[in-house]
Amino acid sequence: VKQQKVDSQPCHREACAIQECLQKNNYQEERCKDVINKLFKCCEALFKSGGESASCSKKMSKKYVAEDERFGVQE
Repeated sequence: VKQQKVDSQPCHREACAIQECLQKNNYQEERCKDVINKLFKCCEALFKSGGESASCSKKMSKKYVAEDERFGVQE
């Protein structure tokens, strides 16, 4: 039953982790870059598979590239 809940809300866990990180770090995005990147990667994989989630915006795919450049994220 728990697995079904996770599957019905793709990337929700990653989105919640961002909120927790931001609160913990006084809303300084640069301190949460790894957590933010995990959400972008989750959403990117979801979009590639044709999925959708309230935790992901279609605009995120464009922002993903900008965030990678901003934070110097390497694959």
